[in-house]
Amino acid sequence: MRARHLHAGMVRGLHAALLACAAASVAADSATIRYDGSRCANDCYEYVTPAHGYCSDGLMPVCQCSDQWRTEPNDCSQRTCASAPAWFDFPTSATVAHSESTPCASRGACNTTIGTCACDTLFEGQACQRMVCPGHVSGAPCNGHGRCMTLREAGRTRQARDGNPGVDYAEWDADRIQVCVCDDGWEGFDCALRSCPAGSDPLDTSGLEAWTIVGTANKVPEEQMVAFTLTGSTDEVQMLSISGGSGSPAGSLTLTMDTTSGCTFCATWGTDTTAPITITSGMLASTLASDVQSALNALSNVGAAGVTVSGSGPTLNVYTLDITFSGAAVSGNVPLLAGTCIAEAGHDCSTSIVETTAGSDMTGSITLHYDDTGVVPSKASLLAAGDSTDDALLLTPQSRTSASLSIDSSVATIQAAIEGLMFLASESASGVISVDRAVDSSGPTLMWRVTFTSCLRCRGNLNAMTHSDSVSGGTVAISTPVEGNWLGGTWALQLPYATPVGAVAWTALTSSLAADATAAQVQAALHAVTDGASGLGLFTVQRSRTAAVASTEWTGGYTWTVIYRSVHGDALDWSVGTPLTSALTGSGASVIASKRNDGSAAGQVNEVQILDCFCPACSAPGSEGVRLQFGDELTAFLPYNADAAAVRAALTALTSIPDVRVSMYDVTSSASQLCGTTLGVSTAITFTHNPGQPAKLRVSASTGHMALPAGSLFQVVTGPAFGAYGGVAVVGTRKLLPCSGRGTCDTTTGKCTCYDVGMFGASNNAGGGINTEAPTGARGWLN
Repeated sequence: MRARHLHAGMVRGLHAALLACAAASVAADSATIRYDGSRCANDCYEYVTPAHGYCSDGLMPVCQCSDQWRTEPNDCSQRTCASAPAWFDFPTSATVAHSESTPCASRGACNTTIGTCACDTLFEGQACQRMVCPGHVSGAPCNGHGRCMTLREAGRTRQARDGNPGVDYAEWDADRIQVCVCDDGWEGFDCALRSCPAGSDPLDTSGLEAWTIVGTANKVPEEQMVAFTLTGSTDEVQMLSISGGSGSPAGSLTLTMDTTSGCTFCATWGTDTTAPITITSGMLASTLASDVQSALNALSNVGAAGVTVSGSGPTLNVYTLDITFSGAAVSGNVPLLAGTCIAEAGHDCSTSIVETTAGSDMTGSITLHYDDTGVVPSKASLLAAGDSTDDALLLTPQSRTSASLSIDSSVATIQAAIEGLMFLASESASGVISVDRAVDSSGPTLMWRVTFTSCLRCRGNLNAMTHSDSVSGGTVAISTPVEGNWLGGTWALQLPYATPVGAVAWTALTSSLAADATAAQVQAALHAVTDGASGLGLFTVQRSRTAAVASTEWTGGYTWTVIYRSVHGDALDWSVGTPLTSALTGSGASVIASKRNDGSAAGQVNEVQILDCFCPACSAPGSEGVRLQFGDELTAFLPYNADAAAVRAALTALTSIPDVRVSMYDVTSSASQLCGTTLGVSTAITFTHNPGQPAKLRVSASTGHMALPAGSLFQVVTGPAFGAYGGVAVVGTRKLLPCSGRGTCDTTTGKCTCYDVGMFGASNNAGGGINTEAPTGARGWLN
C-alpha cells in the first residue's frame, strides 16, 4: 500500500510541475523567449540561438534544432553531418536494403564541431556516398588514362564503346559506385595497363562445322637394278679324278663347294657339302657320274641343273669325271671343288680336282653416283609449302659419289656404299635399303637388286643411280624395274548450300589445287567460289600431313581441315553430291572428304546482317538512297547504286566499326549495287572486327534517312534468317581474346609475344594469334 501511495504522489508532483511550466510559458510569451523552471531550466536558454533552432511550446517544451544542428543531446549544440543510404545495411524485406540514410553513409566519422564527414579510405563525397575511382596520380583518377564515371554514367556511354545501345542503370548504387572507363589502348580497373591487340583464337573450332579432305597414295618402294653382264659365254669345266690305287676304288665321297669368294656370277655365296656319295668297286662310270651330278645340284650354292657330269673308267683303277658348271647360279669362273673320299676296308680311294676349262670372267670395279636434284619431296619443296617436319634430316639436293665397289663386293659392302651415297647415315636408319644378288643365266648376268624400303631420302619416285666403271669381260647397266610412288597431280572442290527457298545448290568448282596445296591456297580457292549467293562466307583451312606410321612411310598426302567461319550451326553434308574431283597421280592416289564435327550454335562466328533492297523506280542516284544508322552514328548518304566498296567505306568511317566485309548478290548471281532495279539485291555485311552481336543496322524513313521512291523495299535482316534475294544472316558469337589466346600480353608495352613462332605471328609486331599461312595483312581477328 505504501508503494502505491508514493507512486500516486509522484504523479501528482509531475502534474503540478507541468502546470507550472505551462503557466511560465504563457507569462513569458509577451516578453523574451526564454524558459526556466524545474524541468526546462537552461535547456533552451543558454545554447539556443535563432541559427541553431527554437524551443517548442507546450506542456513539455523541447529544443527544435535547425537542419545543421543535432537534436541530441537536446540542446542543438552539435552540428549534424550529411546523410546517405548506408553502404552496409540489413535488408528489410526480400527486395529492400540500403533504404535508411545514416550520417556519412556509415563509411566515415562525423565531426560535430564543424559538421563534415571524414570519409574512410576509398569513399568520397559530402556524405561519403561515392566510391573513389582508383588510380589517382597527381589528383587525376584512372592514372590519367580514362574517365571516372558512376555506374549510371558508364551505362549511358556504352554506345560510344561498342555500338550497342546504352543502358539506363538506376539501382541504389547507380550514382554511388564509380568506375574507370579507360581510353583506347588502356585497360584494367584503374587504366594502368596497356591493352594488347585482341583476336579470336585461330585454333578454336569448337562448335564450328568442320570437314576433312584426305589425300593418300600407296606406299610403293622404289627398286633399282645394277646389272653386270658377261660378254663371254664359256662355262667352267673341272675334272674330278677318283683313284683306287692297286685296285678299283671303293668308299664314301663328299664334295664341297665354297662360293664365298672368287665366284662373281654365283647366285649364292656360301659353303655347302654334298651328302656322302657311295662308290662301289667296279661300278659303272655313268652311274657314278649321275650320282655326283645329283649330289652337286642339291647344294644350296649350286642349285638345280647347276652342273652336268659325264664320266669314264675305271681306267687303271681311276674314274675320270668332267663337271661342267652351266647353271644360272654358277655362271662364269667358279672356285675349284674340294673332294674327300673315305676308303672302304680293303680298298683305296683318293681324289684330285683340276680346272680344265676356265669359265668366262668379268673383273674390275664401279662407282655409283646419285643426284637427288628434283626428287620429290625435296627440302626446298617441303619448306616452300610450309612443311618443315623433316628439315633437320633433309640435305640440300646435290650429286654424290660412292666409294669404289669391286664386282664381287659383298651385300653388306654394297648396302653400306649406297646408304652412304644417299646420306642415309644421318637418319641412323640401319637397313633402310635392302640389297640382294641374283644371277640371270640369259646373260649370264649378275644383278644387284636395290630396294629403297624406308628412309626420308629414298621416299617416292627417285632419280636413277648412274655409274662409272673400269671393268673387263662384261658390261654394266642400271635400270628401275619398280618406280617408287608419290602423290601428285591436282584436285578440286565444290560445296553445297541451301537457297532461300530451301533447295540444295552447289558452288562452282574451285580452281585446280596441287596435291601439296598449302592451307592458304585452299582457303583462297574456297573464298573465290563461296563469296556470293551461297551465303557460306568465310572459312579457315588447316593443313597437316596425312597420318603415316612414320615420316619415312609418308607418300606425300596431306589432310586439309576446312572450318566454316560464317555458317552458324550445322551446314549441309557434302555427301549429298560429289564435292571432289581428282586428277591425282600415283598408285592408289585418292582424295576423300569426311565430316569432322557438326556445327552448333556455340561456334564462334562473325555477325552477318543482310540489307535487302529492291527499287524498281530508282533513277536518280544523287537523291535516291539511304543513310544507315549504327548505334547513335549515321553513315554518309549511300546512293541506291553504291557498290560494295562504297558501302564498306561508309560503314568503316564510323568510329565503332573498324572494318566489315561486304558482299552483294541477287537470286541469280553476284550483284554490283546496293539496290536492284530489275531484281532485288541482298547485301551481306560481315562484322569482322566487332565481336558478339553488334548493334543492328537501322534505316528510318521517318527521320529522313531513307529516300527511295514509292514501291521500294529496304529492310535489315538479322540472323538466323535468309536474305530476301540471297545470303544468310548470322548471329555473331565470336569472342576476342588478348593476343588471340595464342600469346602473352606485355601490359607495359601493349605488345604480344606469340607462343609458337612456327605457327603464329604478330600483326605489325603487335598482334597475336595469326596463323602464318593466313593471307598477307591478316590480323588476330577472323578474316
